[in-house]
Amino acid sequence: MQPGAVFKSLAKPLAAEGLIPSLEIDTTNPAEIKKIIDLMLRRASEAARLKNIKIIIIIDGLDEAYNISEHLYNILPFNPPPHVDIIYFSRRKDEIYSGVYGGSVGWAVVYELKPLKPDAIRAILWQAISKYTVDEIVVHRAAEASQGNPLYLKFLVNAVLEK
Repeated sequence: MQPGAVFKSLAKPLAAEGLIPSLEIDTTNPAEIKKIIDLMLRRASEAARLKNIKIIIIIDGLDEAYNISEHLYNILPFNPPPHVDIIYFSRRKDEIYSGVYGGSVGWAVVYELKPLKPDAIRAILWQAISKYTVDEIVVHRAAEASQGNPLYLKFLVNAVLEK
């Protein structure tokens, strides 16, 4: 993903909601794109204040952005204006944790999701395949394969059900 794509993915839904005008940019310079994103979010924040609403932006894959490009990672908005909340999802990586959450970002609250425990995995398996008995070997293998990751477990169950 390029910095311009990050801008578009933020601008398009804000424009669709009438919080900002439809915008296009003609620069590929990451520093300029960061300034434009910051200005855009301030304008959207003011529109949200007038409409008495809160803007919630969800950005998944912060660890992937960090690995892809320092420029991509650095243009992401880490200091949201009032009426704008940003939720980042990431695998736990020390460089992201110290650079974002432990650095100058005082607004960040970290919730670390722990892997699912065997009882939760058993319940998910039972719900998905309730016409079958879920024995402990199946629970153990699903826990081992998914490492307790709920999304991976969902993909695993869907793959089994499709066969």
